[in-house]
Amino acid sequence: MKRVMFIVFIIQSLCLGSCEKKIPSACNVENPIENIQWLKEEVEKAGITNYPLQVYSFYFENRELLLIDEEFGWYIKDCCGNLVCHQGDFEGDCSKEIIQATSDKTLIYECNTDIHDPDPKK
Repeated sequence: MKRVMFIVFIIQSLCLGSCEKKIPSACNVENPIENIQWLKEEVEKAGITNYPLQVYSFYFENRELLLIDEEFGWYIKDCCGNLVCHQGDFEGDCSKEIIQATSDKTLIYECNTDIHDPDPKK
């Protein structure tokens, strides 16, 4: 019986995604996941659809940007929610310089990532 309960626990851990805030501020805003409307909507969408989502903060040309990594690609937005560039599995428009800048990114939020290991440089 203990073995069955352990297996059920492992399966639930893999199937039920968990969401976790990593740092309390980004874009000069405390709790950006709750206080930046467009970012809050992205996070809510991930919770409803259960797709993996990671949000990173990084700097490029003295400007803070957010990298939103989803299951089928990732995109970069400025703090106002304006799209800077995107990368998918087969295409994208991010420059080599901005991709290089993402190597010094900070995870600020993740959700449903138990089985997903995103790497924007793939």
